[in-house]
Amino acid sequence: MFYNMAKTAPSPVADLKVRQAIDLAIDREDAMDLLKGGHGTRSLFPQNTPYYQDNLGSSLAKATEAGALLDDAGWTLDSSNKRTKDGQELTIELCAYEFRPDLGLMQPEIKSNLEALGITVNDRMTTDGTYLNATGGLYADDWVELTDRVAAGDFDILMWSQNVLATGDPAAFLNNFFHTDGGSTKYNGGFSSTNVDVKLDALNVAEGHTARVAATAEAHAAILAEQPVSHLVTPYWHYSLSDRMVTEGYTAYGADYYIIHAEMFLTTVPVPAPVAHRGCLSTDGAGATNAFAAGAAALLAAVFLH
Repeated sequence: MFYNMAKTAPSPVADLKVRQAIDLAIDREDAMDLLKGGHGTRSLFPQNTPYYQDNLGSSLAKATEAGALLDDAGWTLDSSNKRTKDGQELTIELCAYEFRPDLGLMQPEIKSNLEALGITVNDRMTTDGTYLNATGGLYADDWVELTDRVAAGDFDILMWSQNVLATGDPAAFLNNFFHTDGGSTKYNGGFSSTNVDVKLDALNVAEGHTARVAATAEAHAAILAEQPVSHLVTPYWHYSLSDRMVTEGYTAYGADYYIIHAEMFLTTVPVPAPVAHRGCLSTDGAGATNAFAAGAAALLAAVFLH
């Protein structure tokens, strides 16, 4: 799942109407096209799960409605088509991190969607040289920069990639990101809601599949009513199975996959000369050792490639 997390601490997006306007302004269909696939949706959970919500409206941008919300919040267009309030421009920091390249593909599109509303957008990418570390130097590692930026609350909208059903149950994700005492509150922009906490507490004690699906739906609705996040796209993954795996009756599960990168490759590992051990001495020399190594390599290849 790719989504924006809006900071709810002191920031223009602390205003619910501003967060709602941003959510409506995003064209998820365009984001999906940039990724060459996926499902543009406002639901926090994927379409093929019992927790998916299909009643959250179109994934297309609704610029007119978004503009009306900004007007209601006091952010009106000036003569240069910029949103201003009390003499200040509506300016947001839109941050993404480098090692999730799909976020970088969507970031310019989201910036364009928001600028069309008159919002000034500063788009930031980790290790782009715009953020300094504690000693005043540049970051060499984008994850370190990201965690420092988030810990400092130095963002308005943070683009994020998240597995929302890593355990198969929604409670872990929902509690970690949206419960006041969830444990991962540094990633949610300071969001805290008594109503959401009550709904999540009910989910945590719900028993049975039907009850958990219903409790998840209530928590889901409570979270989106306060719009601390805007879901963007559920990406599609593609996998293939060998005929042997199909014959064996194997069925792929959501978390049972490997990502093969273009830069992955096989290398030749030097085989050390044979050594004598107590009660065991190689008499075949390096040839036997190499033959064993080759056999072991073939076995490993069979394990990992099939």
